[in-house]
Amino acid sequence: MPIMKLNWKPKVQKVVACLAIMTIACGLLASGSPRTANASDTGGIPAASLVLKTGYAGGSYTTVKTFTNAELCAMANIQQTYSFIDSMPAPIQDPALGVKLTDLLTDADIGGSSVQGFTFYSTDGYITHFTEQALLETPRYYYPNIVTDWDSATGAADLPGAAGGAVQVPTILAVEDNWERFENPPDFNAMTGDMAFRLMFGQTDTQTPDASRSAKWVREIDVTLPPDRIRERVDQVIALLGIEAFREADPNRLSGGEKHLVALASVLALDPPVLVLDEVMSGLDAGGRMMVAEVLKTLRCQGKTVIAVEHDFESVAFADRILVLDGGAIARWDRTELILADRDWLAARRLIY
Repeated sequence: MPIMKLNWKPKVQKVVACLAIMTIACGLLASGSPRTANASDTGGIPAASLVLKTGYAGGSYTTVKTFTNAELCAMANIQQTYSFIDSMPAPIQDPALGVKLTDLLTDADIGGSSVQGFTFYSTDGYITHFTEQALLETPRYYYPNIVTDWDSATGAADLPGAAGGAVQVPTILAVEDNWERFENPPDFNAMTGDMAFRLMFGQTDTQTPDASRSAKWVREIDVTLPPDRIRERVDQVIALLGIEAFREADPNRLSGGEKHLVALASVLALDPPVLVLDEVMSGLDAGGRMMVAEVLKTLRCQGKTVIAVEHDFESVAFADRILVLDGGAIARWDRTELILADRDWLAARRLIY
């Protein structure tokens, strides 16, 4: 991902420096075709993509990863039947193909052990929440006998063999499934993507109605991190910027440059995938500019995209590439060392004197 440096000022030449070239992954170009998904007869709309966000209870959530339909289909490696009990009550058998929730977290660089809970948002406005312990740590099962041992007299799976042959199953996001009441045996050939992406989790027993929490058309998952992660992240950013002395300082007594660093720290503490920084070098002495430049390089290595607006041409020297704009048009786009070495070209455009 790139770190970009912009000199953006009306009627003057503009400089854009990039620490890396942005790579754009388009799901339409991914290998393999996404499975067909149609709007269901209940009015739901299958999600075209799945967004993972992280944040803290009571605060905002930041997008860390967006999976296209094609990407999820390519990742889907769990083919398993799941059982549920709906509110009628009636037994459900749902053969599904999907991706483990833990695999999605890993791919998005979210540690499962550092998660407090999950909130699932569907395209039809439905929202459901689970704690991490309930969804990932509690053993959950598929009960293959839930239909054959369903007692129609009591409306429950309470015949002796209902819990027999239980299979422990992982929590997945299904790209295809075939949700049917009293279906036996389950039919994998009838699976469709009409409910994509459906949250699938096993049962903890054969009595509890839980089908309503199996959200369909999931478009977003908000991953709530525990409070101690906030302190951990703040400590990391303070150390990164070398501003330990400002931790308990009165903001009104900080210099302009010091306030600048604190403002930058407040943004970095959110750990966003993309940062837009306006004159991040202004008000800093030579040491401060060097330190911020090193921080931006570190962010690049972490896969962040940083767009920084600057007026000082010398401030872009640390970048990998520079884009020069003249009168709103691209005057030059090249590697930093090549542009900086072309003194005649720079002088002609009054970028150096």
